[in-house]
Amino acid sequence: MRLRGGFVSYTSRVQARKKEETKVETNGTTSQVLDVRSKRFYRQLEAILEVVQAGSGDGNWIRRVHTGILGAFGDLLHLRGGTVLVDHGGFFLEDTDDTAPASVSTSDAAVALVVDHGVCLFRTSIGDCVRLGRSGIAAVLIQSEPRRILTFELGEQSTGEEVEFALRTLRSALDHRLQTDRMHSHLEQAFEIQRSLLPSKVPVLPGFEFAAFSSPAERVGGDFYDFLIGDEVSLTWVVGDASGHGLGAALLARDVVTGLRMGVERELKLAVLVERLGRVIARGFLSTRFTSLFLAEVEREGNVFYVNAGHPSPWVLKASGDAVRLDVGGAVLGPMEPGRYRRGHVFLEPGDLLFAPTDGLLERTDRTGEMFGEARVTRILCDTIGQSVSAISRRIETEVSSHGPIGDDTTWILLRRLPVG
Repeated sequence: MRLRGGFVSYTSRVQARKKEETKVETNGTTSQVLDVRSKRFYRQLEAILEVVQAGSGDGNWIRRVHTGILGAFGDLLHLRGGTVLVDHGGFFLEDTDDTAPASVSTSDAAVALVVDHGVCLFRTSIGDCVRLGRSGIAAVLIQSEPRRILTFELGEQSTGEEVEFALRTLRSALDHRLQTDRMHSHLEQAFEIQRSLLPSKVPVLPGFEFAAFSSPAERVGGDFYDFLIGDEVSLTWVVGDASGHGLGAALLARDVVTGLRMGVERELKLAVLVERLGRVIARGFLSTRFTSLFLAEVEREGNVFYVNAGHPSPWVLKASGDAVRLDVGGAVLGPMEPGRYRRGHVFLEPGDLLFAPTDGLLERTDRTGEMFGEARVTRILCDTIGQSVSAISRRIETEVSSHGPIGDDTTWILLRRLPVG
């Protein structure tokens, strides 16, 4: 199909052809024929993709890709020379060491065709003919950040159908690799964000001992916990679950923890703090996600004041064996404007345990579909009542790991008021 300005678009499907890289006679001369389904083609393609993977953070990687394409396929496709153009918003600038690189506007006819079609072969001149739209040029759009256009000069023996099919294959592989690398980069950013949220050490509150555990189901999850502020009189802490996984969940968890830290520093009351945080989240760009949390302040004398915002209810295991659920508070934080939150209270006697998990622990299933559940956790707490909370936490970790594979982020905080004497 021929379009304006001599641009030829490859729109028909290429018939499946078995073409080995053999030598054929053309007007008495011998030339190579490219088989894009051969092992050699994909070995050469993989070598170019390795340049992409190794080149993250290196501004010259795209030039090496351009050179690699010419080295691997230039003779077979009759391509030579060309350049790299980089999108600078409003214009593409030649990627060169020259002090006055050539540029071409994004509104130029040739650029518009390349952006629309991905791969273009220009048989006659089009546009302003600066580096891109002149005759005998093949152009490939690469969806990097920023976008790039690779250009190659077409030799007289270039076959349009073969060149375009090969360049489209190359472009598809390059874009896929770039997208994969971006995804990995985003996950690493999310991992660093999540790691920065977790406390580096367990705090000290006279008369109490604390333990905490957190493990994401994937590289990055939405669970979080933090010891927000403390002194010799009291300690404020939180455990929560931002919905989803990956960068979005990590960003939301970061915003929640940051908001809580600011509120605690301003000495806001727990219920007021959660209510204001809920209003901020509802107006945020991540407001389509939900966050549950359990926020508590533990006083040295044994008082625990808390707000439960839609979180699985923690419970206190009394030294007597009785269990007290901590479910006072309000709704989960999310896209809806929150209502009022109430503050709950429980008193810890010496020897009492408080356990605050996320649902990833309680809902861990075995091969039969049976959940780990609260009853199993309570049994472990009762069986290990005389041990340190660190030892109890390790016992829970061991048993839940043997119960079944992790399917959701798993986090908990465990604390005990130490027995007197």
